[in-house]
Amino acid sequence: MAKEKITADQINQKIYKELSDKFIAALEQGEIPWKKPWICSESGYIGSSGTPYKFLNTILCAMNGHEPGEFVTAKELEKRGGHFIPKADGSKQEPTIVVIRKYPEKWVEKKDKDGNVVKDKDGKVIKERKICSNRYFLKTFKVWRVGTQVECPTKYTEKYAKKNHNPIAEAEKISLDYIAREGIKFSHDIHNRAFYRPSADLVNVPPMDTFQTQAGYYGTLFHELAHSTGAENRLKRDIKNVFGDHLYSKEELVAEITSACIMHDKGWNTADTDKNNIAYLQSWAKSLKSDPQLIENAMHEAKKAVELIYHGKKK
Repeated sequence: MAKEKITADQINQKIYKELSDKFIAALEQGEIPWKKPWICSESGYIGSSGTPYKFLNTILCAMNGHEPGEFVTAKELEKRGGHFIPKADGSKQEPTIVVIRKYPEKWVEKKDKDGNVVKDKDGKVIKERKICSNRYFLKTFKVWRVGTQVECPTKYTEKYAKKNHNPIAEAEKISLDYIAREGIKFSHDIHNRAFYRPSADLVNVPPMDTFQTQAGYYGTLFHELAHSTGAENRLKRDIKNVFGDHLYSKEELVAEITSACIMHDKGWNTADTDKNNIAYLQSWAKSLKSDPQLIENAMHEAKKAVELIYHGKKK
């Protein structure tokens, strides 16, 4: 007997079903922290932790004539066994004054996820520092730029270095065809944010070379393009919502599932992107626990978004 032919639509349904089952199961897992897939190479970063500076400190560093890079305090410099680089006239290097938010902390007993006190192998209670108040105070630090003002081993320069990823031809064609077909404005101008702005019909994604992985770039690109499918002249989803509210959360699920479906369909997903998909879904699903159909509803909207990105509106 001839084997029954499987249609493309049945294959697509199978992919959607597998992903839907995976996402539903993921919501029952222990919490997975979401990781931003790009790095902000346009700002300086704290030498002791690798945390990028916020806008104010980025401006302060730039005002002192510094390019983005790793900045250290005198204490951190000494810890690394480094030294100051004398200026051409032999004078000392001038520091940049940066401002950091500090939250009050106190030592508390460390507890596991079930609330039990954690002890070491000798039965001694382990303690950890925890923030004890939401009220912060501002503290200033003197810092110097590694490589131009001080010389020492770097800890985060490689992490923040621009990456050399090769574009995926099919991904470029799918995204650019959709952008051109729908007349969407697209930019790489803002390096530290990925977003869709409905009022301007604009998608911004950081440049590919700021992403840790090639898959991370395309996953983010299709997430933002997915948001654009909800515009009034396209699929008419309610996308002009307040950050964190119920509808905003649902829209984030639609965008992330759309991106995951495309990445899985084309085989561009990786173990890291799969883990980040789940982490992102978990973070937004927290505010939707009262909606038992959230994944099914988001999957239904995502299927329409995928079709629009692939093929455009049906005639």
